[in-house]
Formats: sequence, structure tokens, C-alpha cells
Amino acid sequence: MRGRWLLVLLGWFSAAYFAPRDPGWNVNSRLALVYAVVDEHRLTIDSFHERPGYATGDKAFFDGHFYSDKVIGNALFAVPPYQVARWLTPALSPEAKRWVCTAFTVGLAFGLLLALMAHLIERLGAPPRQATLLAALSGFGTMLFPYATILMPYVPGCLLLMLGYRLTLAPTPEEDLGAVAPSRLALAGLCLGLSVLFDFLFAPAAAAVLLHVLLSQSRARGVARGLGLTALSAFGAFAGLAPQLVYSLSVFGSLSLPYEYEHDPFFREAMAGGLMGIHWPPDPRVLWLITFHPFRGLFFLAPLLLAALPGSVALARGPHGLPRAVMAVALSVVYLLLNAGYRHQWWGGWACGPRLLLPAVPFLLLAASAAWITWRAARPLILILAAVSIGIQLLAAGIDPQPPTPVPAGDANLYLMQATLDQWYPNPVRTVWLPRLSHGEVAWSLGTALGLRGWVSWLPLLLVWAVAAAVWLRRPAADPDTVQS
Repeated sequence: MRGRWLLVLLGWFSAAYFAPRDPGWNVNSRLALVYAVVDEHRLTIDSFHERPGYATGDKAFFDGHFYSDKVIGNALFAVPPYQVARWLTPALSPEAKRWVCTAFTVGLAFGLLLALMAHLIERLGAPPRQATLLAALSGFGTMLFPYATILMPYVPGCLLLMLGYRLTLAPTPEEDLGAVAPSRLALAGLCLGLSVLFDFLFAPAAAAVLLHVLLSQSRARGVARGLGLTALSAFGAFAGLAPQLVYSLSVFGSLSLPYEYEHDPFFREAMAGGLMGIHWPPDPRVLWLITFHPFRGLFFLAPLLLAALPGSVALARGPHGLPRAVMAVALSVVYLLLNAGYRHQWWGGWACGPRLLLPAVPFLLLAASAAWITWRAARPLILILAAVSIGIQLLAAGIDPQPPTPVPAGDANLYLMQATLDQWYPNPVRTVWLPRLSHGEVAWSLGTALGLRGWVSWLPLLLVWAVAAAVWLRRPAADPDTVQS
């Protein structure tokens, strides 16, 4: 148990260590709502959407006022720490405001997610020390790390999704699924609903977990009881999503999506087509670009996830492993198809990797961990993949987790919407992160606050990682203080 708390602290410190200099429209839209609520006690962002340092084009326009076009989860959870910071220090710079709102919400969620992943990996059969290692590699070796440094929904959404999933499982691996108490299933539903409150992108994953509840509880307790318990979980999910419904009614007078009132006509028309901009059939060219291509390839930018491909087989062979393997594979396929059908901005704007696939990443990491547990001979290769992945994610977090998308000519949106394989796509490692690093252009960090410059500003963080590794190496192979999961 002590090792999991160390993961929480390590994850939080690492995420809070960085603060990108230019947060971009997406982040500013969420922050504007936080500032409007705390500083002006209203929901309109009229005072912020064009102000230097706060400007955003991600906004809705309704009845003469501007609003954030984002789901409110990030803003809702960032209001308390920002309010406390305002009480303690009324005069805060824009950079300090962003750091407080991010570090004490998304950054904290990252640490908690690492600890939760260690718990879930231990349930797969990994010894506690290995589970701790695999959780750390999972967090720092995927896009979850750079996205933990900015106020975006993916890390807290993944935390709530995986917590909801964990609550649907039996308290211990040895118990039958029928041992899951109704109160746990209701709480699981609440977590799933809250994940969707951070971003509608989590809705398919939340629905998959509810389907898991229906199938597992029907098998353990009968169909009628299974339906009732699934309805209980669904009611919990509705309660988690209720704040968004209240917000929509308060602002728009109906259960409308903010995207319906998008200020930018290009995005408003694009989101109006299909299902929130998603069309059928998906574009097979995009499937390549978001999996293996250097521009947005999941497996290129986080090669550790390659271990999930054979790991799904290992996961299915383990005790009670088939449902987990099916979940990992099915969610990956669903999100790949959804992303490939999101024609007007399949690349996710200025982003680190295919951010629209992130809800499936924790399940892929469980599969990758199963490969480590099952095949000892593959562990050196997995460590190499993890080292490369961590290096790439450190570049993203330490320089810019939302690198711009330079194109040869013309409008970037129109250029990239073509998604043709014969056109040029930038490799962010070669075109953004490494060139900026060579010129000493890095994100603000605790290192730069100490007067360090360039990559040298990362040394305090790397020192903390080295100390954490030393502590991990000194722990006994069997942790006597670990509570059976």
C-alpha cells in the first residue's frame, strides 16, 4: 500500500513540474469558465475569450453572450482549488492561475491513476513491486503524462473510467462476481457518469462498462437481477452527468450541446454533420495515420503499447481474463473507428498523438502488463519500448504537449482533412520537439523557476525519478504491507 501512495506523489509531482507556456484554445476555454465562475460569479466568458493570455476560439455564442463550448467537468473540479488560491493570494498571474487549476485537478488525477493502475495490474497476477513498476511505465510511457500537465479531460476521465470499472469487479480476484454489492455498482455508475462529465468522448467506454455489468451480473445472479443492477449503475451514471444537464438548461434553456452554438461557422457546420461530426464509414487512411504513422500514430509515439497486441492474448488466457481482453480489444476498435470517422478534425487539432483514442489506453496498458507477466523472455524488449516511450513523452511534456501542425501551404484544417497518404505530415519529434530542445525552448517548469535553462531544467525531475527508482529497488520482492486487492 505504501508503494501506491509513493506513485500518487510521484505522478502528481511530475505532472505539476511542468506548465506549458501557450495552453491554446482548448485549455483556455475551460479556464475561462473557471475564472468567470470564481471571479465574476457568472457562466458567461465575455470578459476572457478575447483577452491576451486567455483568448480562445473554442466558444459558443448564445443570446448575445459567449460561453465555453466544452463539457464542464474540468471547470467544475478546478473551481475549488482556484477559489482557495484566490483567497490566499488575490493577485495571481495568468501562469499561476493555470498552474493551480491544473496541478490540483489533472495533476492529482494522474498520480491517483498510476496508483489505481498498479492495483489493477496486481489483480492480473503481478507481484506488488512489478505492479508498481508497470504502472509507472504505463503512465510516463503514454500520452497520459503530457496531458497531465494541461487542463484537459483525458487523465481525470481515464481515472474515473477505470475506477468505475474497478468497482464492477469482485472485491478480490478469488471471489465470484456475485459478491459485488449493489452500492458498489451504483458508485461505479456515478464514476462512469463523471468521466463523461469531463468529455463526451468517454461515453462509449462508459457504455461498455455498463454492458460488462449487465453480462457479469446476469451470469452470476440471473437475468432479472442483472437488469436491475445495471439499471442501478445507469442511474448512478445519470447522477454523475447531471451537472452538465443543469448547466445546459441554465445557459441554453434546453438540453443542448454547446457545440450546437459554436461561434466558428466551420466547426459549427462540421459538428452538425453525422453524430457530433463522426461519419460512417470510417476512413481507412486515417486508421493508418492514427496508429503507426509518425504524425499521430499511437504506436509510433507510445511504442510501449505495441506490447498490448500480443498481451491481449495473454490477458485472455489468465483467470477471468477473457472479459478484460474483450474489453481492451473492443474499445480499441471502437475508438479507432470513431476517430477515423471524425472527418473534419481527425488529428485532434494541436495535440500530442491521437488524443481521441485516450479512453482506450488504460485497457491497452492492462493488456501490455499481461504480456510482461506472462512472457519473461519479452521483458527486456518491453523495457526498451518503455524507455523510448518515456523519452518521447518527456519531450512532449517538457516542451509542448500541444505542438502546432505546420503544413506546406494553405489552411491546416483543409489540408489535413484530405487525409491522403501521399501528402506530407509533420513528425512532431523531428519538426517541433527536438528543434525546440536544441534551441533551449522548453516549457516553464520548477527547473526554469530555479534559473535552469533548456533540457538542464529537467534535471531536478530526473533526480526525483532516480530517487524513486532507488526506493523501488530497495523494497523487498514481497511487500509485507500490501493489502490483498
